[in-house]
Amino acid sequence: MALKFKCPECCELVFVKYLKVNESAKCQSCEVNVRVPEDAVSVDDSEVPSMIKPRSQQGNSGRVREDIPLKGSRPTWATIVGIIGIVIGCFGTVGGGSLMMFPAMIEMQKEMLSSMQEFFEAQETTDPQQIIPDNMFKIMEEMWNVPDWFDTYCVVAGIIALFISGFYIFASIRLLQVKPTAIKLYYTATGIIISFTILKAIITLAAISLMGLVMMGGFLSLVIHVVLLIVVSTGEKDAFTTQDA
Repeated sequence: MALKFKCPECCELVFVKYLKVNESAKCQSCEVNVRVPEDAVSVDDSEVPSMIKPRSQQGNSGRVREDIPLKGSRPTWATIVGIIGIVIGCFGTVGGGSLMMFPAMIEMQKEMLSSMQEFFEAQETTDPQQIIPDNMFKIMEEMWNVPDWFDTYCVVAGIIALFISGFYIFASIRLLQVKPTAIKLYYTATGIIISFTILKAIITLAAISLMGLVMMGGFLSLVIHVVLLIVVSTGEKDAFTTQDA
């Protein structure tokens, strides 16, 4: 339940949602610090105005606290980025699992390529179009010819990707909750993801090829993360400075 009372200075109604009697509040009209009187009237939260200026209060304990923003004060950009972040994080966990299984997928592709190659070799034909699959086989063989350490890398990188994606989901949820630590958490999580994506691209390019790098993805997610980071860095952040952790 919230409380309402008249400001002794300007006689305008003052609404407080998270304070008790005798605690210090600031009038939203004249911005004078007043104490919540004993005759303050209890009102339903739905009667409290949707827009209340953020303010600092000093309670009986002497601890300075920030009044929590009312429901609906979350910036639109935070809602959008938070939801997109959760979706991307979920895809990231799937990608981490896929990366762990990538060595097995390479072996399966090699077996399929070998079977197709044997099939075409068994066909006795002078058709000039036979040159096309031969060239395709050579390209595929070069692309999937990975070094011995690549299998271990995929497993380790996949496990790391799972943890990073989980952290990114957590940061996105904190954005939706309008927590004061959400911005720093999101900056940290996005920075880690961008750095990890670039590192994976370099290692994959060295181990496979440019074509293999494209097939493993990462470019699109990198662009999306950069765009979301720009949105967060340029968005209004007042709501995140007035929420109790």
